[in-house]
Amino acid sequence: MFTKNWKSKLQKVIAGLSVSGLVLAVIIAAIPATSAYAAPGTPPAQDQAAETRNARLEQAYQREQEWLSQQQDNLNKMNTVVVDKVQQFITTQQGKGKDVTALQAALATFKSQIVTAQSSHTTAANVLGTHLGFDANGKVTDAAQARQTLLDARQSLRDAHNVMRQAVLDLHRTIRQWRQVNGVKAAQPTATPGQ
Repeated sequence: MFTKNWKSKLQKVIAGLSVSGLVLAVIIAAIPATSAYAAPGTPPAQDQAAETRNARLEQAYQREQEWLSQQQDNLNKMNTVVVDKVQQFITTQQGKGKDVTALQAALATFKSQIVTAQSSHTTAANVLGTHLGFDANGKVTDAAQARQTLLDARQSLRDAHNVMRQAVLDLHRTIRQWRQVNGVKAAQPTATPGQ
């Protein structure tokens, strides 16, 4: 009896809080965004807001440039180191008489995915290279264009990243499955002196 009464009271309190929260949200949304402390007839601090916005856009532009550089390094490693190591593994296993058809197909798919990622990455590089809305030093010249430049570059960078990530996952999964089916253990890393 006590528990039933307690649950009922608790549900009423929660319902009351939910309604109160909604009312508070409506009141806050109705409050104008301008400062209540500004003197009558004084315009908002548009220059300061524009400077803050421009500084954020310029920082974002720098981050996109850094992402572009790091992602190009990753693409280069995938095209050389990863492809070379997998090809060496395939060659070694083929020399041992194993059927490596699945591995060869996975490597071909991986290479194709990296070409797709490189294409998206190149699009991002072109967008950042033309730097609409920014000057040659990365300073904002037109905020609307700068924002669009960042949105376009970010989307292309993200597309390239997602393709690269999926390519690595697919290749890794195929190699792991092939090893399980063929009874081939993964090479154990060797300890370096001083560890």
